[in-house]
Amino acid sequence: SVPIIIAAASYEAINLVQLGNNIDLFNFIVTIFLSAVSSFFTIHLFLKFLDRIGMLPFIIYRLILGTILLFIFV
Repeated sequence: SVPIIIAAASYEAINLVQLGNNIDLFNFIVTIFLSAVSSFFTIHLFLKFLDRIGMLPFIIYRLILGTILLFIFV
């Protein structure tokens, strides 16, 4: 998904420049960097959380939600 996100951001940036809008390059780079760092830490913490509790709560949640949705939509 990362290449698609980069392609979409590049496409939009090119469109903004062609329309004459100014892009503050420093803010653009800082935003990308902070987004990458926060994503890394979020994934890291979520994986530690999964190691601690396992997948069983998510399995139970999905089974209950799936059953409810079947009764609602079928």
